[in-house]
Formats: sequence, C-alpha cells, structure tokens
Amino acid sequence: MTVRSIAMAATLLVPSAGVANAGETHEFWPELQFHKWFNDRQSRAILMMSHSRDRDSMRERIQVQRDITIGNYLFTPYASAEVYFDTQYKQMSRYRLILGVTLPVYEHFSVEPYLARQVDNAGSFTITNAIGLTVIASF
Repeated sequence: MTVRSIAMAATLLVPSAGVANAGETHEFWPELQFHKWFNDRQSRAILMMSHSRDRDSMRERIQVQRDITIGNYLFTPYASAEVYFDTQYKQMSRYRLILGVTLPVYEHFSVEPYLARQVDNAGSFTITNAIGLTVIASF
C-alpha cells in the first residue's frame, strides 16, 4: 500500500466540518473474537461478538493487510471497505471504510484498534465515525 493510498483512506475516515450537520455521529464499537486454529495454523474458525449498531447486516467486504516485523515484534496493519445493498431501496445503501492494526499482546491474545467511517445514504443521509476495539483470543 502506498503513502498516497493511505493518505486518501485517512481523508475519508477523518470527520470533515462541511458535513457535521448532515447527521454525523461518533461511536465506540467494542468486539470480542475467538479464533480456533486447525491444520497446523493453516485454517481457522472465528466466533465474533460485537455490541455496535448495524454491524450485523449482510455485506460485501474486501480487506488488504500486510504483516510487518520490527525487531521480534510482528503486527498487521490493514484497510477494508464494505458495501451494503438494501433490497428495500434497491440501491447501495451504505459503505464503510476501516483502518486498523492487529497487535499481539501475549501468546494467544491480540488487540485490534481501528477507525471506521460509515456513510448511510438510504432513507436519511447519516455519517458515523467510530473508534473500534477488538479483543482476539486465539487457540
């Protein structure tokens, strides 16, 4: 991922003053995940639990990530984009952009802080800026 790509994604995630009165909200999205590895850590099953508004809808997501090692510490920054199709309005009703990083904390535990910007344009136009934190337990 180039510096230009990261800068463009960050611009979309940072709240802008021009749309503040268009129904913009700020939220915190906590989440807990349990990862179970199989086949010598080649496959895994993931159980996700979250307490956040509208995160359980049907969606299409693409995610780009890359492992980075500094010294002996390996972490994984990522960017993802999701789109939602609303059959009631017969249109793409929402998109969500996320920038985050997976940080190993201890042998089987990681934390994943992220920034999200969600734009809903079906019905009423709203923008949600969120800070998320996922706690991951891997076994």
